[in-house]
Amino acid sequence: RTTHSVRAQTHSESVLFSLHALHSSSSMNLKIPQVPPPAPAAPRVWTTLDLLNWTKPFFEKKGIAPALLESQLLLAEALHCERMRLYTDFEKPVGAEHLATFREFVRRRAELREPSQYILGHTQFIDLKLKVTPAALIPRPETELLALWAVARAKEAGEAPVVLDL
Repeated sequence: RTTHSVRAQTHSESVLFSLHALHSSSSMNLKIPQVPPPAPAAPRVWTTLDLLNWTKPFFEKKGIAPALLESQLLLAEALHCERMRLYTDFEKPVGAEHLATFREFVRRRAELREPSQYILGHTQFIDLKLKVTPAALIPRPETELLALWAVARAKEAGEAPVVLDL
């Protein structure tokens, strides 16, 4: 041992001895106040804008595109409102029940890769809102373009066209 380590040990032992003597001394009544545990943190208050700002990059990392549109559609459905309302009420806190619904929607979309149309239970096709279930095929955007093209050609024909729907 070096002289330095002996001194350090001797000093440590004297401090410990002094503390032990204070603790065991009956002449001193040391009362250490109990410190209450810290209060639990208040749960975060999420607004519609917070949820969109969190979900968009999350979906982008998961390769879900268009991430912002998907986020908006799922949140609007969870809140039972139109997409535009998400931005007019962007500072409005989202209640626990709606937040739980949205989280479940996001989980299903991101982890299970379930199409948003199945999660929502509907999809838009031209100017129609169609009910969609896993038992039905989801109309593709190309199908919508084809239908619009066919309507335009039928109008150009002038007469009442004969259309076969398969």
